[in-house]
Amino acid sequence: MQIKFHTTENILEIKDGSKTQLYLVNFLIIINLLNAIIWLVKSRGDFGFMEILWMAIGAISLVTLYFIVFKQSYAEKIPLEKIKKLTTKTVFGQQRYALLLTNGKTRNLRTASIKDANELIETLTKISISH
Repeated sequence: MQIKFHTTENILEIKDGSKTQLYLVNFLIIINLLNAIIWLVKSRGDFGFMEILWMAIGAISLVTLYFIVFKQSYAEKIPLEKIKKLTTKTVFGQQRYALLLTNGKTRNLRTASIKDANELIETLTKISISH
């Protein structure tokens, strides 16, 4: 992950490959939704185990798609005035970092090592984003 702050434009640039991952995940979720719809239309009212399973898969896919579209941000260039703060949480003993944005979305920051995490905190502290 590379984070750069452009002082002339007042923009934080994050390069972590999340756009490519987002396209792949969205494609797979849409395929799941289409499969669920086709399976349920094909069943024509007979609800057995497979229909219930596909309804559950479709519901989970819809919730996940809602979360991705309305709660997550995958922007690579974020203006500094749109960043509220840096949030941290511990998941399975590992620190996870995210930027909380003014529109209510979060931008997850992937850190591969402790060195990346320290560079991230140092860069964000330099541009006065609170932790």
